[in-house]
Amino acid sequence: MGNSMNAVGAGAVFNAAELAIKAVIVEKHGAIPRKYQNHQLRRLAQQTGLWAELPGELQTYVTEISNFHPEVRYAGEPAHERLVTATTTEQWERLLARSGKLLDFVERKVIEDPAVFSRLNP
Repeated sequence: MGNSMNAVGAGAVFNAAELAIKAVIVEKHGAIPRKYQNHQLRRLAQQTGLWAELPGELQTYVTEISNFHPEVRYAGEPAHERLVTATTTEQWERLLARSGKLLDFVERKVIEDPAVFSRLNP
């Protein structure tokens, strides 16, 4: 079977991770301060302190999905097309599954846990 992922799907997977990370920032600040207005997911997670709270599997996920940052995630751009076509269906399935895990972790284990949330950077 060929790769079933397309530009829309790749962008959606990246956006889900980005929104999960930025949800922590919004909860902490009420908005997204200028210093966090970028699409570098791993860097955002590290700057906020979220990185240290993520289990290894989710750190790996954030690192992998970061390859689909805006400069390479739009259809028709050679860098994007290479990433999408080089990623196997099995890899996409793992990325999609971990996307849900990241969202759940951020909501239940970070935002809803006052002890964890208070450890995050201001």
